[in-house]
Amino acid sequence: MSEERHPMMTCDQLTGLVTDYMEHRLSLWEAIRFQFHLGLCGPCREYLAQMEKTRASLGRLEPAPMSDEVRAELKKRFRSWKAAGGSGRSSGGSPPPEPASE
Repeated sequence: MSEERHPMMTCDQLTGLVTDYMEHRLSLWEAIRFQFHLGLCGPCREYLAQMEKTRASLGRLEPAPMSDEVRAELKKRFRSWKAAGGSGRSSGGSPPPEPASE
């Protein structure tokens, strides 16, 4: 049986999939393996509970105020990054340009 079809998920694998699990982005097989592991692993259940509390707490925070100058600089850098081939995904494209030295 291949590793990816093995029913047991490790703690490391679970922690790498927590965000996808919370956002309902796991395949049916991954979700079953994830929940099976949670049923057997108290520390991973605690980790998931902590992540859910963190997400709930952060969702209640007001966004920090942003000056017009900072907003304009962010837009400028984003446009430059997109023009250079940025894909909008963290796994592709070039990183945003480095801040200009002052």
